[in-house]
Amino acid sequence: MFIRALIFFFGLLMLSTGISVITHAGLGTGTISSVALVLSKALPLSMGFFVFLTNVFFVLQTAVDPSRFLVKLVKQIPICFVFGLFFDAAYALTSFVAPAAYLEQLATVFIGTVFNGMGIACLLYTS
Repeated sequence: MFIRALIFFFGLLMLSTGISVITHAGLGTGTISSVALVLSKALPLSMGFFVFLTNVFFVLQTAVDPSRFLVKLVKQIPICFVFGLFFDAAYALTSFVAPAAYLEQLATVFIGTVFNGMGIACLLYTS
């Protein structure tokens, strides 16, 4: 159980790092992260905070069964919070990524996509 939790959190870390690297590439970001990116540019709050709010919104949307709603909320909200924290840390740690040429931007997006794939693989492995 402990190993699965470590793999899960490693997957969250890889996923947040991949999204951060792709965002720093300057070619755009995924549809889910785009709302958080725009709001973080317009308001004095971090992108990780808005990623957290976006994920909470999705959790609330999927709670169609009222009898299991509280259980789902208690399990998912802390994970959304940790993902938001991981995202802020990854975004700060990858702030040096600033590719200038288009081919460098493409390579950066590719590297970020590899991180995303590793993160998703870890998350799927633990489910």
